[in-house]
Formats: sequence, C-alpha cells, structure tokens
Amino acid sequence: MLNHGRCGLLLLLTACSTPTDSGNQSRIITFGDSNTDGGWKGSVLVANAYVDPGSAATASAPNNPYTLAGMLDARGIPAVNHGISGTRSGRGRIASGAPNALESIGRVTRFEAEVLGLGYPWDGGGSRPIPRLQAFEPMACDFVYVSIGTNDGRAVSTVANLRWMMARWVAAGHSPRHFIVTTLAPARVGNWLSTAIPRANPQIREVAFKADVKLVDLARFASNDDGRTWRSESLHVGDGVHYGEVVRTWIADRVSDYVLSQGCQ
Repeated sequence: MLNHGRCGLLLLLTACSTPTDSGNQSRIITFGDSNTDGGWKGSVLVANAYVDPGSAATASAPNNPYTLAGMLDARGIPAVNHGISGTRSGRGRIASGAPNALESIGRVTRFEAEVLGLGYPWDGGGSRPIPRLQAFEPMACDFVYVSIGTNDGRAVSTVANLRWMMARWVAAGHSPRHFIVTTLAPARVGNWLSTAIPRANPQIREVAFKADVKLVDLARFASNDDGRTWRSESLHVGDGVHYGEVVRTWIADRVSDYVLSQGCQ
C-alpha cells in the first residue's frame, strides 16, 4: 500500500508503488505515541508496527493484531500505523507537545509527512528516509485517529497542538468529521501528570466540540476522576502508562463503529 510514486525500504526489501485512490473504502491513519504504535499481550510488548531499518526485525506486516491498527484491520478498516519508535521525536518531548506533530525536518512536520503524505518518505531525525508500514496518502473517504499520549498532559501545548492538527487536516481538504481524537488516559499515580491530565481533558473536549471532530472519550472509560487515576489496574500493562489490550479493544470498537457509520460523508 505504499504510494506517492516512490521506492522505499519495507522490511529491508526495496519496493516501488504509485498513488491509488481507495474508492469507497474508508481507511484510517493511526497517529500517536507508543500506545498507538505498540501492541501488548499482557505485560509483554509483542508488536511494533512502525517500520524503519532499525526496527524492521520487530515490525509486523500485515499489522499485528495486538496493535490498534491491527484491531482496526480486523474490523474491516485498512489502517496504517504511524507511531514514534525509531525517530528523533520518539526520544523525548519537544515544546510543541505530543505527539510531536510539529517536529520539523526539511520544513516538513511529522504530522504533515505521516498523516498528509507531504515530503514522503520523511527523515524522522535518522540517517535515512523511513518507510511506513502500509502507508497511503489520505483520500476523501479516509480518516485519521490522533492519540496524544499518557506522558503528555501539558494542557496548553497539548490543546494548541490539537488545534493545529485539526486545522491542517481541514486545510488539506479533509472533513473535520474524519478527524478522531481521544482524551488522555491516566499516568503513574503521584507524578505531576496526575494533576495535569485532569486539567487537560476538559480542554480537549472543548476544542473537539468547537472543531466538530469526533471525540473518543478515553478518560471517561479508563478513569473515574477524568484521568487522575486508573479505574482499574487491569487497564494498563503494569507500568501505569501503556494501555492494556482491553483499552485498545475498546478504542478499536468505537473508532471502527464511527468510521463505518460515516463512510465518505
């Protein structure tokens, strides 16, 4: 599914392809942090769906069923996973906030490259361009799912980052109703995020409402106090940060139901 008329390294093999339209088939780009990129079975990371030369040994093609992208595939929605492993933006946060959408290399931001297909294949801060697993350029029927990340509860930068991504998506000619965003799940109890996340979540809901995008309210599923603490320890993999399979399944159900109900509207 690689397009853009480029040749690239996919699982250490060279492949060329040309742009294609999905017709009436809705597809989705999953864009976020390690909770989007990875798939856990119990407390063990069993899948890393972000493909670059350094992580090809652990990447999966097709999407591993334990990743969100794989779960969406299984529900009839072809997905491309754009997590952060193997890039400069994956090794620490920058002022623009999670999920490092404004990280710019060659005047092309991570969001523009990985979601809108500009500047493909993007560098990602490494020594060579990084191909993406099952990458595609979004067409009229396609969607994007944006996950901010448990480690990124800075309300000001998080909300500003979301506004910019939503505006950039619409400016590229896509429907705001094809933009899906989540509130923030809890983080480890006792650190600064325990208070930052509950402050950010109401603002995320407000900006999603004003922009007329789809909100998947993860905080209300995973927490009884809007992201301050986990509702159950069974919802994360034991580290208080990464979603357990139950959470990814819940997200996949809501995202797939929404995408299938909207189609090309």
